[in-house]
Amino acid sequence: MKRGIVFGVLLAVAVTGTGVAASRYVITSKRQIKPAVLQQLRGDAGPRGPKGPTGPAGQPGATGAPGVSSVQYITSAAVPYCALSTPTCSVATATATCPAGSYAVGGSAAPSTIETTVSTFISATEYSAVSANDSQFTGQLTTTVACASGSGLSAFASRLSRSSAQSAETQAQVAASRWRSER
Repeated sequence: MKRGIVFGVLLAVAVTGTGVAASRYVITSKRQIKPAVLQQLRGDAGPRGPKGPTGPAGQPGATGAPGVSSVQYITSAAVPYCALSTPTCSVATATATCPAGSYAVGGSAAPSTIETTVSTFISATEYSAVSANDSQFTGQLTTTVACASGSGLSAFASRLSRSSAQSAETQAQVAASRWRSER
């Protein structure tokens, strides 16, 4: 009989002791487990699954801003200039002008002699250059303007018009007068 009582007491302690331990030591985070033990719990990655179906097409995007519809290049007439020994005609100006409805977006100047200083000017519709020939040779100056047209250029043209109160040709003439007076 004593044996039955001892056995019953041991059984009661064993059952209640594990219940107390279970409520006291519950794992609630992976940080409570040693990293080495966690590593053992992980298996190898399985094979990649099949590709899913293609999703529905997205909504169309917003309409883009209007832009350039055409670009054309206009070259000025060739303007002759003299050698440096004749200071009054060794300075030349040339202007290329865009047709109505288009705007100057760039340009170039081309003197035909090598020792020639060139300055360029741009306005909303013109590209001008002034050259001072510092060589013993006579030559010619031409300018080319890149003219763009399209409904998206009106904001560009109004900004350019505000930035240069004078036309490009007027700016080139002022520079030419200054250069001639310095020779």
